[in-house]
Amino acid sequence: MLAVGGGGYPLMNVLYRTYSQLIDALFSWSDNPVTDKTFGCLIVLTPQGTFVQDRVGPLRPEEFRPDKYDQLEILSLEKAKRLRRHPKHFSSFQSRNPEKNQLGGAVRIENNNFILSLTYVNEELDEAIVTATAWHMGIMSMDETRRIAEASGNQFISRLMEIEIESPF
Repeated sequence: MLAVGGGGYPLMNVLYRTYSQLIDALFSWSDNPVTDKTFGCLIVLTPQGTFVQDRVGPLRPEEFRPDKYDQLEILSLEKAKRLRRHPKHFSSFQSRNPEKNQLGGAVRIENNNFILSLTYVNEELDEAIVTATAWHMGIMSMDETRRIAEASGNQFISRLMEIEIESPF
């Protein structure tokens, strides 16, 4: 089991409590960039190559479509595995190739040596959500978040980091 925090909290529980608050905040923005997305797929890729996933978003059970989720899972896993193949990269944005549907949205968590990948809204917001989630959880430094934001020119990372959330621990 992957754990974070001083108390060894289960990673997926802490991730869920963190990114849920950030996504809720996105919906409250007057310039809400999320229009028709009801669910997405978050992947955590471990150093051993195993992964765990979670369904993301304000999903009502009647809106869930397994075929769509399978597509999101494939895209999210592709981002994570591509980033793992580039050990000097810290974001899948650095190896993106839109013509091959290889997009941004995955970030490396250096201290914990795993990768967070999201396919939900678009590559810019996906990257911002996983980066801000990691920062709010205390598993990514301010320097790392700045480096990611500068490399991709991502304007949403700082906005999501400014949101005050309840402690996920």
